[in-house]
This record gives sequence, C-alpha cells and structure tokens, in this order.
Amino acid sequence: MTASRSLRLAAVTTQTVICGFSRSGSTLLYNMLRGTVADAEMPEREAGARQFAGRMDGDIVTKRPLDIFEIGRIEDAVAGRKALKVIVMLRDPRALMTSMHGGVAGEYFQGFDHCFQLNADRLPSYFNPGIVDTERAVRETLAGRTETLAVRYEDLIAAPDRIQAQIADFTGLALNGDFRDVHRRPIAEKLTPQLNGVRALDASRVAGWSAPEHAARLLRQFRLAPELFDMLERWGYARDRRWFDALAAHAPEAFDDAPGTIVGYYTPGTHYEAEARRMEASIRRLGLKLELLAIDSAGDWLANVRRKPQILLEQRRRLRGPLLYVDADAVMHRDPWPYLRLYDGDAAIANHQTGEIISATLLLNDTPGAVALLEAWIAEQARDPAAWDQWSLQKVVQANRADPFSPPLRVQYLPPSMCCVFDRTRRAVPSVDPFIEQLQASRVFRAAGGSEKDRDNLERREQRIAEIDRELSAAQTQSRLLLKQAKAQLAAKDYARAAESFAALLEAADSDSVLPRAELHRRYGSALIHAGETARGVAQTRKALAAADGNADLLCRCVDDFHRAGDNAAGWEALALAERAAPGSPEVRLRRARLLVADNRAQEASVVLDELLHDPELAATHRPSVEKLMERARFLIAHAAAQQADMPASAAEEIPKPTATSWLGRLWPGRKKA
Repeated sequence: MTASRSLRLAAVTTQTVICGFSRSGSTLLYNMLRGTVADAEMPEREAGARQFAGRMDGDIVTKRPLDIFEIGRIEDAVAGRKALKVIVMLRDPRALMTSMHGGVAGEYFQGFDHCFQLNADRLPSYFNPGIVDTERAVRETLAGRTETLAVRYEDLIAAPDRIQAQIADFTGLALNGDFRDVHRRPIAEKLTPQLNGVRALDASRVAGWSAPEHAARLLRQFRLAPELFDMLERWGYARDRRWFDALAAHAPEAFDDAPGTIVGYYTPGTHYEAEARRMEASIRRLGLKLELLAIDSAGDWLANVRRKPQILLEQRRRLRGPLLYVDADAVMHRDPWPYLRLYDGDAAIANHQTGEIISATLLLNDTPGAVALLEAWIAEQARDPAAWDQWSLQKVVQANRADPFSPPLRVQYLPPSMCCVFDRTRRAVPSVDPFIEQLQASRVFRAAGGSEKDRDNLERREQRIAEIDRELSAAQTQSRLLLKQAKAQLAAKDYARAAESFAALLEAADSDSVLPRAELHRRYGSALIHAGETARGVAQTRKALAAADGNADLLCRCVDDFHRAGDNAAGWEALALAERAAPGSPEVRLRRARLLVADNRAQEASVVLDELLHDPELAATHRPSVEKLMERARFLIAHAAAQQADMPASAAEEIPKPTATSWLGRLWPGRKKA
C-alpha cells in the first residue's frame, strides 16, 4: 500500500447526500458539482445513498430527491464508519407544482399530494410523495442530528458563486471551476432528461409559475391543500395571498367544482349485485349523480369485464360532461370531483406503482379524444379475444405514448387515492386517504379451491367489508335520527331549530340515504324562510332547483317556497322547469295560477283556475285551494273594474274581501311542510 493510499484511508471519509423536493434543482446542482469536484466519486446517474454506505475508499457524493425520506436509514448505515453531510434542496412550492419533466411530457410533474414515478419501459405512475409530505420530511431532516445545508433553487440560479462557496465550506470538497459554467461542460446522458435542456443560468425564469397558463393549476392545488399557504410563509416565499387573488382573475374555472356523472355496471343475480348496492349506497350518501346499469351476464367473468369499453362508449356518447367510471366492487369515501377538475385531457387512468393499468377507475372527459380512446380499446380487444380488458387498455395507452412529446390522445394519470386497492395500495402508500376504495370481489372466486394465500386475501377483504358496512349503517342511522328530529321541530313550528337540523343533515356522511340531496336543500331553505331568514332560505332553495333534475313535484314545492319568500322572479324560473318536466299537470297549473294572482294578473289566473275546476285529474284535496284562489282572482278582477269605472272609494270598500282564514290559509296546501 502506498503512503498516499494509507493517508487517504486514515482520513475521515465523507458521504454527501443531495436530496429534497423533486424538481428543486437537485440535478442541476449535482451536475455543477460533477464539473467542479476533483477529489470525490460521483456516479453518472441518480442513485440512492444507502447503496454506497459501505464504500470506504474515498469521499462520495450522490443525488436522489427521495433520499429525504431515507435519512434515518442512511444515518444508521454509515454510523461510526464515515461522516454524513446532507444538502437539502428547496424551491418555491408554486414553481414545484408547475414544473414539468421530459419523462411525462406535457404534464405537471408533481402536486401537493403526489409526484410521478418513472418506470423503465412502462407507464409512469403518480405514486411518489408530493409537496406536502416532502416538506414534512425536509423539516424533520433539517431539525435532526445530521449536518445539513439548505439550498434554495432561487439562490442557486441568482447567486451561484455564493452557493458554491457555501457548499465547499460545508462539505470540505475542493471545487475547481465555476458553477455558472455548468452548461459549457459535458453532462452524463442519464443526468440530462431532468434538466429539460442544458442552458445558461437564467434568473428571469424563476418566477415562471406566475404565467397565466399556470393559474388554474395553482389555484386548484392551493384550494385542495390550504396548508400550502403556510408553507409559502414558512420558507419566505409569500407573506400574504395577494398573488392568489391576482391569479384568480385569469382562471375563474379553477373555482368550478361542478360534479360530473359516475357510471358503473353490474350483472344482476350474481355476487356483483350486492357489491353494486354497497357502491351505490356509498355514492348516494355523498349526493353525487350515479348511472348504474344492470347488464345481463355474457356468460363468465372475463366476458363481462370485456364489455366495459363498449358500455362506456355508449355512456360517453349519451351523457354530457365528465364521466367517472368505477367498478361495482368499490366504495366511495369522498367527493372526487373538486380533485378531478385538475384533469383537462381526454382521459385519466389509474395504475399500480409499477405502471400496470387498473381499469377499475377511469375518468373520461367530454372530448372526441375520449371517444377515440374507447374505440381504440374496443378494437384492441377484438384483436385478442382472450385478453383481460385492462391488458388491452394497457396496450392502447402504451401505443399512444410511442411519441411521448406529441401523443394523439392526452391520457393523464390518477393518484392512488382514486383507485386504492384496500390492502395492496395501503402497503405501498401508507398515508393514502382514498376517494375510491377497491374491494377486489374477484378474490371470492380465486379463494374457491385456491392457495392459502388466496384464502388469506379473501379473509382480509371480508374484514374490510365488515368495517365498511358498519360505517355505512352507522351513517344511515345518524341521518335518520336527524331527519326525525327535523320533522318534530317543524311540527312544533320551531323553524329555526329545524333549519339547524337540516343543515347538520346536509353535512352528515350518509344524508342522501334518507332523502335526495335536492330535497334536503329545499327543506332546509323552506325552514329558513319560515324562520325569517329569507336570503339564506332562497339560496338553499336555488341549490334545490339546480339539483332537481326534472323532478316536477320538487320543482312545484320550490315555486311555493320562492313565493313564500316574496321572490316571484325565482318562482317563475322554477315554474318554467316544472312545466318542462310535467306539461299540463294540475299541480303545475295550480302553481302558475298562484303566481299569476301574486303578480296581479287575475284575469289570466281565472282562466287557468276555471280549467282546473273542470279537470277530472285535479286531486280532491286541491279543489278547496283552487276554489279559494278563484275567489281571490274574482275579487281582484272586480276591484280592478271598480277602480277603472271610478267607483267611489266607499263603494269599492263594499266589495266582499276574502279573509285570511277563508283563502290565504288554504292557498298553499303544503304550507306547513318544510
């Protein structure tokens, strides 16, 4: 062994780890170091630090953003063997969530919840930790026992000489040359894709996140995760929300959380019918629109699942707005639509962490591209009659990525929370908070005559289903109690408390199991109007109107409530919808007569009322109301005629006036109903 070799081994070996946020400049810094470090090993690719923990033949520098989650294990691996230095890369969260990567061309690389994982020769998956979890790990690392240096991307771009000096002092590495010349030096092939091109440092690009084309993205991300505002302040990037308000002017669509339609199908008379009913209950309790089709079995499981693209194509052509397909053996825990509004492509797929597609959840936007995707899926299945439906979809999506920079269809990627296999996904992403949980009904059939592992998988499924069924049952019980309480308060004319009960019912997890969402809003609004809170009551009744979906009875009651609130303009709006839903209905014509009387159009009202009195379909319970309303109309006609004839006031006063008890109290047969 040479003397120089002996001296080198006697010195303390140092391992420097570069980690932190993805898209925070870690690759740029690593290439800067590779061009200036002369006395340390630096691999020509991104590499995890732990695989080099046993190397003792000199200093080494590695770069991998996800190592921020491995610091404890890295510390244990090098403990007592060599020194550990950690450089933590930071960047404005707004820039992080608007940054792109060549591996997923045309898509934002990370969001508040997840970041893309690039899988060699496979589809990428949106599984890696996002900004919120990474920031938590960053704070833990900076507060830990290991020596750390925080480097902001913005400082690296604006003041590379100062950062170079800081890093040299922190690591003890000899740095020859300037960081700012990084674009002039050769860069290893596996370290270029992350850079999106090699160019000179340009501080003017730092605030690129503020461009109008990113406004909708940022606004919705911060709406979904308000803790991002605290993060901006914590790292000194923004002290207030004026930037948010400025972007809002460019993208009002970022505040549109309007739901689309959830679609699904099942085969009646099979095990999947019970699965579908559970899914339906979980979706109805959220007040979301569901189109659940019962489809006769095609003979076996494979034949039934292969019908999926054809069924979805028919639904896509028939329905407007975004569609979210969900397998029947799933449950929905949260309203997914505010999140799904992030997706503006043709479709969004779910996949496993490995990149393998799961066709159990699929977003289809209302675009020609979504139709083209389904048609291509059907054609691919025709080429391979024995293929599982999601294998065919995998081939279609892979073929679409043949030219990753200009694919014919824009297919995006859903997070694991949109297709959380109840046990498998939770093992991969323990922190997942599912919107949609897949319960894998196929395990029932695999366990029959299957292996011990298949039986264990089925047992886990049965345990999870028991938990979910208890949750759904408990939620239904709570909702029923609230509804019973509200009805009792209405009977006692305690409208203020009834309104509070309806408000609580709207917040309940399973309110839709006891009453449709639209009816709940109407009853809440009616109680508020009765309690004297007219503005709030009208607002709730308008929500009922928006969700009425052609329910003529509900629309008629909305007319009543608007009239009671004195908002006849809204009453006419509701009546127009009711007349489209049930043209010629006595109930609807009765509401028209009431509004005409309220608007002092008594002559028109009397014509409608006369027709009603001679209509055999008029319910007997409504006849007294029609007669009293006719009495009121005739009084108004006579009063108007007297005024037109310049009848003396004393004589006009002699015209019999219907009293409140004789007509007003019976004017609204549903008056006491809220």
